[in-house]
Amino acid sequence: MSHGGLRMYIDNIFAEIKGKLVEELNQTTLENFDRFNEWLKPNLKIIEQLQEISKINFVSNEVPNINTDIKGAEKVLVEEVNSELDSQEFILKEDLPIDTYPIGHILEFQKKAYGGVIEEMNYPIPEELVRKLHLENGNKVKIIGTKGNFADGKPIYDFVIVDRTNNPNPFLSEVKQGIVSEIAGRLVVTETTSGSIYFDEHPISLYISEKDSKKVEVGDIINGRFYTNNITNSFRVTFKYDTDSVEIKLSDERKKLQHRQNNQAEPTELGNTMMDRLDKTPFLNKRILLVGLRSRINDFKMITDRTDEIDFIHLSGDDHRAKTRAEILKSDIVLLSTQENSHETTQYVSSLCNSNSIPATCTHNTGLFSVLMDAKELIEKQDKQIKGA
Repeated sequence: MSHGGLRMYIDNIFAEIKGKLVEELNQTTLENFDRFNEWLKPNLKIIEQLQEISKINFVSNEVPNINTDIKGAEKVLVEEVNSELDSQEFILKEDLPIDTYPIGHILEFQKKAYGGVIEEMNYPIPEELVRKLHLENGNKVKIIGTKGNFADGKPIYDFVIVDRTNNPNPFLSEVKQGIVSEIAGRLVVTETTSGSIYFDEHPISLYISEKDSKKVEVGDIINGRFYTNNITNSFRVTFKYDTDSVEIKLSDERKKLQHRQNNQAEPTELGNTMMDRLDKTPFLNKRILLVGLRSRINDFKMITDRTDEIDFIHLSGDDHRAKTRAEILKSDIVLLSTQENSHETTQYVSSLCNSNSIPATCTHNTGLFSVLMDAKELIEKQDKQIKGA
């Protein structure tokens, strides 16, 4: 084997062990640390042996005698090295393909305005797969093999998700159920079925690209993403709703919302909306905190600002931990949304509520009325426990 071939082989084996080390560490607790320690010992030995092999001085294209060519280092028997490598299912081949190195590695997924990418190997992930696997920015994927090749001969990798920790891109924003309209001959999205689209508390218009405009028309309901540092030109359509029944339902909601927005000076007739019919008595003198569901923050605020009886605070889940902690400690109950929330935030909020005996529950709902009903149920449950005590 040539010097370059052996160097490549050593690098591949080291990267393989490093990838497995990260995976093992993620699965290790104080209870099973002994198992991790046992796994670590033979792998450390292999790394030490690879270090010794890498010090070999090549004088020809043949593999030299390791016992005599390692200068100033402990002698390493070729048989021992091969035995250890074989036990770890590593195979020494002169023609080891370069493009096999990602297999077995754990890499990070980066979400884009359309689709995403595994940047460490410049590997694009199509939008259809992002949606199907519910991939979020910062998720970790493990390359487990290949399943064919692209037209240019590059491998199509097969992977599994091993860590769903979400590290949101602060410049990437998502729009759900946006309504396509037309301004000055261009297709644009200015509102969703829940209300106008805001950024930094200002309404914005998202222009649909020429490429995406071939797939949608006025009146369509779509999802999309854009970069907040390039609002005008970065919006991409990621999904179009094509069910007639859904469109009819959304259109009705839109009409109701537009009527309320256009007639805000009119006194709301009692019984007109679900919020008007909501019994607000249980919420009096209660501070309710919702964490997550960031896409509905502006919509919920618009409604709760008009409801003096309910003290409702909404955090996106991406806020600084100091702010999250301060709001939790000031709240009477905490609702943790299962939508648009990272695993890290979920763990942090749950742990903080538990350690400070603050009543908390999860909510799967995306409408304010339903979220408040979950809050009401938790309040009533706590009241019963207090009376029972």
